Amino acid sequence: MSRQQSLPHVGARRLVYGGLPWVWVLSLLVGPPLVAQADITSNLVGYWALDAGTGTTAIDSSTSNITLTLANGPTWALPGKVGAAAVSFVAANSQALEVPIETTSPLWPNTGDFTVAAWIKLAATGAEHGIAGTWSSSGALWYMRVNNTGTLLWVMTDVDTASITVFGTGTITDTTTWHHVAASVVRASNVTFYIDGTAAGSGSVTTVAGSVNKATTTWFNVGAIGSTAIQFATATLDDVRIYARALTVGDVAELIAFGGAAGPRRSPLWLGAAPRPFPHAVATRASARAR
Repeated sequence: MSRQQSLPHVGARRLVYGGLPWVWVLSLLVGPPLVAQADITSNLVGYWALDAGTGTTAIDSSTSNITLTLANGPTWALPGKVGAAAVSFVAANSQALEVPIETTSPLWPNTGDFTVAAWIKLAATGAEHGIAGTWSSSGALWYMRVNNTGTLLWVMTDVDTASITVFGTGTITDTTTWHHVAASVVRASNVTFYIDGTAAGSGSVTTVAGSVNKATTTWFNVGAIGSTAIQFATATLDDVRIYARALTVGDVAELIAFGGAAGPRRSPLWLGAAPRPFPHAVATRASARAR
């Protein structure tokens, strides 16, 4: 065995072992590195998978354990976009998922960042479609909906009664396709809308600097906002999530890639490309073919 084959040494140009660059040998021993991952589990304060397919309640799979009631007869749609089922709403029947919440509920963003995300398939265009939000007899306090033009809309009111309404730019105009929608709120700057993982407009929220307003008797709704007819959805909703932080574009993409299912994943990255055979292996196969 030659010295080059038995021990690594510093040659004139590179460190080699058995004729191979030593860094290649080390990569075999250590294994491929892992790339940075998106996060779809941290600060998840409300998660309604809507997979029951039967009954009059929708359980919360987050640690908040906030069960919603199916009010006025929304129907289970089988299957859902994610998992076994989803819930369909008809605005004319004032249908919603609802629950009264206390002022200490984790569904209040207070002065912190916030995200609302869901899958939606419209059943009517040119109408308002409430996705999720809170309201009281004095009015809406925070919510996201699809506007009558198909854009996303975010409303928020603080304790000083400052209020903002921000419209997105991208639109949902069909009734045949599921779309993933999200509003990611960074309280020190903007709310950013996403439709199917693509940024769909943004706007400042800095004028609402105080804690989000809380009324003594407040309702949290999915599929509706408040008690007015224009706020009820005529649509099917699935995998509704509330986060007490602002999701990044990578986090939103991860939700879509998983179809909304919880749990981060890791993706191997082999030096920026798929593994390839080493030169000596290629040469060996070439020699064998030649023989």
